[in-house]
Amino acid sequence: MNGNILKSLIISAIIAVSALFSFESDAGETPTIQLPQSTTLFSIISPPDSIEGYNRVMFEFNDFVMVWVFRPLENGFSFIIPKTGREHIDMVVVNLEFFIRGISCLLEGEFKGAWVETQRFFINLTLGVVGVFDVAKDWFGLQAYDEDFGQAFASWGIGPGNYFVIPILGPSTVRDAVGEIFFIAFHPITWIPVPGLGAFVFINRMSLRVKSYMSLRDPAFDKYTSLKNLWYLQRKIKIDNLDRPPCE
Repeated sequence: MNGNILKSLIISAIIAVSALFSFESDAGETPTIQLPQSTTLFSIISPPDSIEGYNRVMFEFNDFVMVWVFRPLENGFSFIIPKTGREHIDMVVVNLEFFIRGISCLLEGEFKGAWVETQRFFINLTLGVVGVFDVAKDWFGLQAYDEDFGQAFASWGIGPGNYFVIPILGPSTVRDAVGEIFFIAFHPITWIPVPGLGAFVFINRMSLRVKSYMSLRDPAFDKYTSLKNLWYLQRKIKIDNLDRPPCE
């Protein structure tokens, strides 16, 4: 497919994807979203899925874990730590992840992004109370460059490879799965010798995603295919930097 046509198709779906993954009602609850029955647009840019048998089994396993493990945990967390508190805890972790975003920017040759991420880290570490508040964005207009190793590999011309569902972590591709290995290896939490800290950080982050995920579980359509295509579309938007101006 012509690159311009693909880009136009992706841009035309940004509004829909933004609504699916980012929108919240005034009450703070993620609304139930009715997905279109036709997936023609998504199927055009769907990743190859030669191991669909394995992927569907793993998808069902992950779905079970989300519904019967993380949703109850989220409900329990709500009694102990309100959603706002859990969001601020995750913001501290996101601030620490500047290291991964910065390295990824450097690997992509996006030096402005690496510099912005460095500034954001120290501003939020100090003025933002170790990252509880994103004052770098709110006060100084420094937007995060949400880059990762998978995006860096893509910038080198490495294709996504086969669609691959990772246990617990969910949708990915072979390229991005390798990126996840580097993400875990370089993650600051991995190097902090506090027993259970990594598990707490992961569960806290997953608890913030439960409601969005549950809103996409609709028996009226094939959850596996729809979520695969929506995930890949969102991923394509990030890799092509269509969600922000490119680094100069």
